[in-house]
Order: sequence, then structure tokens, then C-alpha cells
Amino acid sequence: MRNTVDLPAPFKPSKPILAPGKKDKEISLKESDIPIRPCNVFRELSDFKLDIGLACLGAAILGCLSPVNGLIMAKALIALTSKYQTIRYDEGLKYGLIFLILSIIQGISNFLMIWMFSRIGVSLARIYRKKVLRKYLELHMSFYDITKNSPG
Repeated sequence: MRNTVDLPAPFKPSKPILAPGKKDKEISLKESDIPIRPCNVFRELSDFKLDIGLACLGAAILGCLSPVNGLIMAKALIALTSKYQTIRYDEGLKYGLIFLILSIIQGISNFLMIWMFSRIGVSLARIYRKKVLRKYLELHMSFYDITKNSPG
């Protein structure tokens, strides 16, 4: 009998593969027989509160530093166009160090944002891959006999 294969625990179908007393030919599924439930992404995202918080913090810092860079750039250009050498030197050095500090902060926040959002994406992809595989393993074999459901 072909349906006596023992599946690992996470892949055990919740329903019997064959209904008692029916043969494969007698059982056929239509698309309307399979319930489609909307996925609830927010339920899965509730496990990643810290990651989402850190990613949003990185994005907020990155978004706030763009106007600050414009303001510092304007002040640096005004200072560098001064006719006095000491002002050009002192102000140029000051704004150069501010740009260096801002770029380090931007790099760290950009890294934090991309790292956390990609971690969340990889975890969600893993969760949904498992759910899809589990759903396909629970379907009856006759589901795959229908031409529209054929993988090949």
C-alpha cells in the first residue's frame, strides 16, 4: 500500500490521506474544496519586536541625518569661501570632523537597518516555506492528478 510511509513529526498530515472505504479514483478535489485563509503576517511579526524596533531606529536615524548633512554642507561651503585663511582652516577642519562623525553614525545606522530587516525577511521566508510545504504534504494525492495542479 503506497500510503503507509511514516513521515517525520512536523510533516504528519492532520487528516487521513485516504478516506476510509474510498479509492483514489473516487476522491477528487476541486479548487473550491480547499479553504484559503488570509495569512496573518502581523502574528508572525510579533516574535520580532526587538528586531523591528532596532531596524526602525536605524531607519529613523538615517532619515534624520540627511537634512543635517545638507545643513552642515551649507555651513561648510560658507566657511570655505571666506576670504580669511584662519576661518577657512578652522571652520574647514571643524566641519570635516563633523562630516566624519556623521558618516560613521550613518554607516552604523544603515548597517543596523539592513541587517535587522534582512533577518526579519529571512525568518518570515523560512516560516512561510514550512507552512507551504506542510500544506502541500497534507493535500490528498488526487489533488496532483488534476492537470491545473500538476507541478510539471
